[in-house]
Amino acid sequence: MRALPADVAARTICYTTQATDDITQIAGSDGQPQLVRILSEQESAGDGTERFTIAFPAGFAGCSEERSVSVTLRVPGIHNARNATAAIITTTLLGMDPELAARAASTFKGASRRFEVNGVEDGVTVVDDYAHHPTEIAALLDAARRRYPDSTIRVLFQPHLFSRTKFFTDRFAAALAKADDVVIAPIFPARERQEDFPEVTSQVIVNAAAALAHAPAQGWIATSKDLQEGAETLVRHARPGDVLITVGAGDVTAMDDVMLSQLKDRAKELR
Repeated sequence: MRALPADVAARTICYTTQATDDITQIAGSDGQPQLVRILSEQESAGDGTERFTIAFPAGFAGCSEERSVSVTLRVPGIHNARNATAAIITTTLLGMDPELAARAASTFKGASRRFEVNGVEDGVTVVDDYAHHPTEIAALLDAARRRYPDSTIRVLFQPHLFSRTKFFTDRFAAALAKADDVVIAPIFPARERQEDFPEVTSQVIVNAAAALAHAPAQGWIATSKDLQEGAETLVRHARPGDVLITVGAGDVTAMDDVMLSQLKDRAKELR
């Protein structure tokens, strides 16, 4: 932001959860970006309600004084708090009262395949998410930890594209390490062909995980021959209170119904 021309900086808005001196020094004065802060961010365990406060600086959108607006979201995660803040800032600049914008944001139930809780069977919660980039996966698993702090998090991950898997191998391993138990299904090729990437399989992520210092890879991550086997493995590992998450942009989402059905059958057999 320091590199922005003064006329551009004067029209720039920075929104952040940080409260560092560096940010303060470059925002809030004439010719500098305006700083909107996200404060008191917290997530309720269990229902995943996200609560935070947006602090607008004096002079923002024509308001002469500082103003704070409380926001409650139905979707969990600091990334959703940031996204909602951007939306509320935009609508405020377009003339809407920020309190009304915050109230509207609270009605958003989330996009399809974004931390979508598809059911609970035998005490096990099954969630689906479209995350297919390491940054998205890390944010998803951080949100899962906050929403279910006492649960074992088990993931069925379907990598999307051979090229993406090759490029982000190490980062996928590091992101997935935020879970307790990971099964990686074969790569969803989409527009690509395996013969163009003969050395790239799901195993490369497991191999990268072996290099992580935090835990032996064989204790928490493995591959499966297909999605069905991966789903069956997670169900076999699952215990009441666990959370199973299907992750990826391919057809892994279909495994939610498979796992819920298997969990239901297992519960009947134990009665």
